[in-house]
Amino acid sequence: MKISDKITAIREAKGLNKKEFAAEIHVSPGYVSDIEKGNKEPSDSLLDLIMEKWDVSEEWWETEDGPMFKEKEPDLRLVDKELIRFFQSLPPERQKEKYKELQAEFNALLWKEKP
Repeated sequence: MKISDKITAIREAKGLNKKEFAAEIHVSPGYVSDIEKGNKEPSDSLLDLIMEKWDVSEEWWETEDGPMFKEKEPDLRLVDKELIRFFQSLPPERQKEKYKELQAEFNALLWKEKP
């Protein structure tokens, strides 16, 4: 796949028109159009920006194998991670019990009437 086709694929996968895509990478829509038509070659710095901006997988860029975009891990705080590890360390029956207890507590908090 040519660079022009890869740029088009990324833009379309993100659901952006040329104007929106161009605004995100600080170039004109005409320049994006020229790149996608193969009339212009993007600079390495522009390609780096595109790959970073939309988390394009290096593997996909080089080989067209695998997912187009990197999978992001949820942004968990340390305390969140500790709670998850603790919960996962419990035996399955205790996990079910704790889950039901926590669910009841969360529901009570959510439905508690405000003063």
